[in-house]
Amino acid sequence: STAATDKTDPIPTKEIKVRLFVRAIDDSWVKYQADHRKIYGFTLKKDAKIYIRGRESIRFFSGNAKGIEISTDGITFTPYKPDVKIFVLPKEQESQFQEDPFKE
Repeated sequence: STAATDKTDPIPTKEIKVRLFVRAIDDSWVKYQADHRKIYGFTLKKDAKIYIRGRESIRFFSGNAKGIEISTDGITFTPYKPDVKIFVLPKEQESQFQEDPFKE
Protein backbone atom coordinates (compact mmCIF):
# COMPACT_ATOMS: atom_id res chain seq x y z
CA SER A 1 0.00 0.00 0.00
CA THR A 2 1.15 3.55 -0.63
CA ALA A 3 0.24 4.60 2.94
CA ALA A 4 3.13 2.57 4.32
CA THR A 5 5.64 4.49 2.21
CA ASP A 6 4.14 7.96 2.50
CA LYS A 7 6.42 10.16 4.60
CA THR A 8 3.78 12.63 5.75
CA ASP A 9 0.61 10.63 6.47
CA PRO A 10 -0.26 10.56 10.17
CA ILE A 11 0.74 7.41 12.02
CA PRO A 12 -2.27 5.50 13.37
CA THR A 13 -2.40 5.92 17.17
CA LYS A 14 -2.13 2.20 17.84
CA GLU A 15 1.18 2.06 15.93
CA ILE A 16 2.89 4.89 17.86
CA LYS A 17 5.69 3.54 20.05
CA VAL A 18 7.78 6.65 20.75
CA ARG A 19 6.65 10.19 21.59
CA LEU A 20 8.48 13.45 22.20
CA PHE A 21 6.92 16.71 23.32
CA VAL A 22 9.03 19.82 22.73
CA ARG A 23 8.37 23.33 23.97
CA ALA A 24 10.35 26.47 23.28
CA ILE A 25 11.19 28.76 26.17
CA ASP A 26 13.05 30.89 23.63
CA ASP A 27 13.20 30.96 19.81
CA SER A 28 15.12 27.83 18.83
CA TRP A 29 16.08 26.21 15.57
CA VAL A 30 15.03 22.55 15.62
CA LYS A 31 15.51 19.59 13.33
CA TYR A 32 13.88 16.22 13.76
CA GLN A 33 12.86 13.00 12.08
CA ALA A 34 10.58 10.19 13.18
CA ASP A 35 11.34 6.77 11.74
CA HIS A 36 12.49 7.31 8.12
CA ARG A 37 9.82 9.87 7.43
CA LYS A 38 10.21 13.49 6.33
CA ILE A 39 12.99 15.54 7.99
CA TYR A 40 11.73 18.80 9.49
CA GLY A 41 13.88 21.83 10.26
CA PHE A 42 12.57 25.25 11.34
CA THR A 43 12.60 27.89 14.07
CA LEU A 44 10.31 26.95 16.93
CA LYS A 45 9.10 30.26 18.32
CA LYS A 46 9.06 31.04 22.04
CA ASP A 47 6.06 29.42 23.81
CA ALA A 48 5.33 27.14 20.82
CA LYS A 49 5.04 23.37 21.27
CA ILE A 50 5.40 20.41 18.95
CA TYR A 51 4.48 16.77 19.41
CA ILE A 52 6.57 14.23 17.52
CA ARG A 53 5.48 10.60 17.27
CA GLY A 54 7.04 7.57 15.65
CA ARG A 55 6.69 3.84 15.18
CA GLU A 56 10.37 3.01 15.78
CA SER A 57 12.51 6.03 16.63
CA ILE A 58 12.76 9.80 16.90
CA ARG A 59 15.90 11.86 16.37
CA PHE A 60 15.84 15.46 17.58
CA PHE A 61 18.36 18.31 17.46
CA SER A 62 18.20 21.94 18.53
CA GLY A 63 20.58 24.76 17.65
CA ASN A 64 19.61 26.54 20.88
CA ALA A 65 19.61 23.84 23.54
CA LYS A 66 18.97 26.31 26.35
CA GLY A 67 15.78 27.47 24.63
CA ILE A 68 14.15 24.03 24.57
CA GLU A 69 12.45 21.76 27.09
CA ILE A 70 11.48 18.18 26.26
CA SER A 71 9.14 15.57 27.65
CA THR A 72 8.24 11.98 26.80
CA ASP A 73 4.88 12.13 28.60
CA GLY A 74 3.71 15.69 27.89
CA ILE A 75 3.57 16.46 31.62
CA THR A 76 7.10 16.57 33.05
CA PHE A 77 9.39 18.79 30.97
CA THR A 78 13.14 18.89 31.47
CA PRO A 79 15.80 21.11 29.89
CA TYR A 80 17.22 19.78 26.63
CA LYS A 81 20.77 18.67 27.44
CA PRO A 82 23.29 20.79 25.55
CA ASP A 83 25.96 18.09 25.94
CA VAL A 84 23.81 15.69 23.90
CA LYS A 85 24.25 16.47 20.21
CA ILE A 86 21.27 14.41 19.05
CA PHE A 87 18.46 13.29 21.33
CA VAL A 88 17.31 9.80 20.33
CA LEU A 89 14.26 7.79 21.40
CA PRO A 90 14.27 5.01 22.33
CA LYS A 91 17.55 5.43 24.22
CA GLU A 92 18.78 1.95 23.14
CA GLN A 93 19.00 3.18 19.54
CA GLU A 94 21.23 6.17 20.37
CA SER A 95 24.50 4.62 19.17
CA GLN A 96 23.17 3.73 15.71
CA PHE A 97 22.08 7.33 15.02
CA GLN A 98 24.90 9.44 16.52
CA GLU A 99 26.98 9.56 13.33
CA ASP A 100 24.19 10.08 10.80
CA PRO A 101 20.87 10.77 12.56
CA PHE A 102 18.87 12.15 9.64
CA LYS A 103 18.33 9.98 6.57
CA GLU A 104 15.90 10.68 3.74
